[in-house]
Amino acid sequence: MIGFRKKDQLSDIQEPLSSAAELLRESCRNAEPAFIAIGTELEVVYAAATRLTQQTIGIIRLLTGESQEESVLSKVASVAENSFSELKSRQISVQDNLESIISIIRHLSELHEICSVVEKIALILRIIGLNMDIECSRQPEFAELFGFVTRDIRMLSDSILAVVQNIRNDTYIARSGQDSACQEIRKDSEELVSLSDNAEAAIKDAVRNIETFTRLSVEAIRQIGNYSQMVSEQVADVVVAIQFHDSMSQRIEHIIRAIEDVKKLPTESGSKESRQKYLGTAHAVIELQINHIEHIMSESDSVYQKSRSAFQRIGSEVAVLPESLSTLKKDNTSDPLTGLIEALSSLHHLLGRGRQLLDKIQESTNYATETTDRLSAYLKQVRDFSFQTQLIALNSVIKAAHIGREGATLEILAQKMKELSEQANDFAANVEEILGSITLETQELKRRALQISKDVGKARASLDSGINDISSAYDHFKRDADDIAGHSETLRLSVEKASASLVFLPKLTEEINGCFQHLEQIDRILVPFAVQDTDELTDEFEKIGKRYTMKKERDIHVQTVKDEQIPEISENKDDETEDFGKNVELF
Repeated sequence: MIGFRKKDQLSDIQEPLSSAAELLRESCRNAEPAFIAIGTELEVVYAAATRLTQQTIGIIRLLTGESQEESVLSKVASVAENSFSELKSRQISVQDNLESIISIIRHLSELHEICSVVEKIALILRIIGLNMDIECSRQPEFAELFGFVTRDIRMLSDSILAVVQNIRNDTYIARSGQDSACQEIRKDSEELVSLSDNAEAAIKDAVRNIETFTRLSVEAIRQIGNYSQMVSEQVADVVVAIQFHDSMSQRIEHIIRAIEDVKKLPTESGSKESRQKYLGTAHAVIELQINHIEHIMSESDSVYQKSRSAFQRIGSEVAVLPESLSTLKKDNTSDPLTGLIEALSSLHHLLGRGRQLLDKIQESTNYATETTDRLSAYLKQVRDFSFQTQLIALNSVIKAAHIGREGATLEILAQKMKELSEQANDFAANVEEILGSITLETQELKRRALQISKDVGKARASLDSGINDISSAYDHFKRDADDIAGHSETLRLSVEKASASLVFLPKLTEEINGCFQHLEQIDRILVPFAVQDTDELTDEFEKIGKRYTMKKERDIHVQTVKDEQIPEISENKDDETEDFGKNVELF
């Protein structure tokens, strides 16, 4: 407990004042490294937050690009739409080609059916030959004239039957092969149509997913922008707050100087009244310093609370970045990019199926062409048979005319052969027409195949490239997103470390409060020596505490010590035009 000796010497408070000044000086000196450390931690947090923001936006840009034209998603969507159009085109081509194959099958069936006409011709020729043999057996001279004719007729009949059988067999085999291929292609085509419908729905879903992803990306970037702005604002708050150190150091230095000035007041010389004035002056100065110290403690606590709140908000917002990316990686129902890649892969597979169907049609076309070539060769033989039949018929007519009435039957048989020759010509014409129709169909198939071959593989290759691009970008995206989650955890730990380092501020306030208690104890002792208008003076001190400036307080203090009396502070001081808001010494 501080007290005065009988002579009321001012020297009795010298030691407590020295202790208070030293405590202030030591507290300020000890706090300086902590303020520097918090500044360093703040730089680390700000740099990490800025880097994390840039990385997050960067990996989103991997997929969305800087613009719509640069977006991998947009490019892939365009490729997907083009590929689907190509698939539709191939389906139409398959249907057109199927119609051509069906037409070829129909023509082959017609050819197979009319083979019976030629078989009938061959059988009738054989019958004619047999009847000629019967007629020749009646007259020896007839045998000399028609013996070789009947032999040629039998040989021609056998040759015609053999050729017709070949035509029938080849036509049957070709028709069966085309029919089997047609059924297989039709079945695959129907399945392809069904799969294409599913693919179309998947592509539409994928496009919607792309739109959803793009919207989420824009929203994520907006959130990240808000997050970055928030971090900047919170860091700025902490920066402004910790600048309190400079102001505090200056004020504490001034308080220490004020205490030293009080210690320099006359201590024992002069009358009791003079000493009381000195003590009154000491009371006024010390009470002013108490007010300043109380203001410093209040500011220190405010700095601690604001800085702690800022770091807590930064820490709570750190989760925004990985959450934004997780929103992009997977929404409420499905992963939009995985769904897109699966849809594109399905479309890629369907394009391959479409290509396989066209290859089957090409095989059928080639086989139909080979069949047509073989049947065309048979057609020449049929025409030869018709010509030979006509020659035999003419020779027989001439020979029968030489015989006279006895050769009437032979002449009738010869005329019948002539009719068969004409029927053979008609058959050949029908075959030629059928083969011509088949040839036209095969040529049309080849034309379509040639047109398709110009674009073969382009759509599929573009789609394959698009799938690789989006898969690579998405793998990169997921990998970097996982890294971002790790970096955000590192940032969170940095924020926690920075926030924990603020603990020195309550300790600093506690140490300054010790000095405050010392000075309050001294102030209570000096209260009896205060001037009579204490209440008025206290009001003015409170105003000064709230409107503190270093220069103003120092002027008051110097005036007080110089005049060895309490300065009169006019009420109109509050109306001075001093701009405290722009006082750079405060912050």
